Amino acid sequence: MKLYCIFLTIFLLVSCSDDTITSKSLPNRIGKLFPERTDFQLNAKDLELLQRNEFREFVKIEPGEFLMGSPESEDGRNPNELQHKVVLTIPYYISKLETTVDQWNRSNMKIKMYGEFEPSDEIKLVIQGFYNTLKNNNELLVKTEKKFLQHLASFSNNGQNEQLTDYRKIENILALWSNGNPSFRNSVSNFCSLDQPEITKKLSALIDYQKNLPVSNISYTQAVAYCHDRTEQAYRENLLPKDMVFRLPTEAEWEFACRAGNESPCGLGAGDSLSGLIANLDGSKRSYIFGKDLELINREALVPVGYPGFPSNNWGLYDMHGNVMEWCYDFYSDYSMKEITNPIGPIRGSTRVLRGGSWYRSAYECRSASRAKFEPSYRGSETGFRVVLGYPLR
Repeated sequence: MKLYCIFLTIFLLVSCSDDTITSKSLPNRIGKLFPERTDFQLNAKDLELLQRNEFREFVKIEPGEFLMGSPESEDGRNPNELQHKVVLTIPYYISKLETTVDQWNRSNMKIKMYGEFEPSDEIKLVIQGFYNTLKNNNELLVKTEKKFLQHLASFSNNGQNEQLTDYRKIENILALWSNGNPSFRNSVSNFCSLDQPEITKKLSALIDYQKNLPVSNISYTQAVAYCHDRTEQAYRENLLPKDMVFRLPTEAEWEFACRAGNESPCGLGAGDSLSGLIANLDGSKRSYIFGKDLELINREALVPVGYPGFPSNNWGLYDMHGNVMEWCYDFYSDYSMKEITNPIGPIRGSTRVLRGGSWYRSAYECRSASRAKFEPSYRGSETGFRVVLGYPLR
């Protein structure tokens, strides 16, 4: 019996010794694992879907090849930017803009986000006018929520430099203003020395400003959840072409789109200059910027996406340099010198890649090839993302 078992073991080992396992050796019901797709032509119906308003924020990126990373001669280069050839064979659509506070809050994400910003002196004066008027109007004072009144009071103290962290507070102020009686509106207007239409305009503009800030303090995990939620909503409404999903860009897709055919350090213009004049980054010192521009600018905060005066790259994408760091799909790893097709990073890792630098970083940290990495759970004032409409990666 013992001898029989030995012979049986040897037979099984020999019969399974073929190193190559093809799809033919698998049961028919399984087929190929992660089958490669070669047909990416959209039919007329799918193309019609992509002409809808909700998809006009995206730019189609055609397949191509480029040198990923940076040459050793590039100023500000880091050792993890080993230059290598990458071939992308699959088209994808990438958002022209970083994901905004408004887009995030219109999704089904449980946590709502409200970016911080510093109100102007005029807005502070308007809010102080609201507070003073409320204090002197018992009827309105009784109807006003206590927390809201406390918020208004914080602006009435001289020298206090408070930030508005929730545009709903401004929406409450605007609603109070719109529904206020003539005497209330006149009192606020007189206090601010601004006419009533101007006050309405300024409050509305302030709400739009904050809603269009890039959403920040977002972890990789939250960004992925947002993409899943947006995909589910779009499929429920029959808005997505077959097999396509919203997802994060791969690191290679991100850099290819950022460069827009430009092999220079920056994807804007000729690519040889990057400063606070054309991107929201820390350009406060000459040593923080590169190129011919000598103007030193540091806004020290996020600005709305597509900020006036900031150019897009040659493919129509904005804020690929600065504003928020953008999460990519890939686990972080060192590059290989070998040519690679459609890279998606290693299957395991402890950190994820972020690209583009931020408002807090120098121009050198915002170059097209510059790489950053954080644990997927990390959330910070610099971390945000932009969305790709494409095919699943794994």
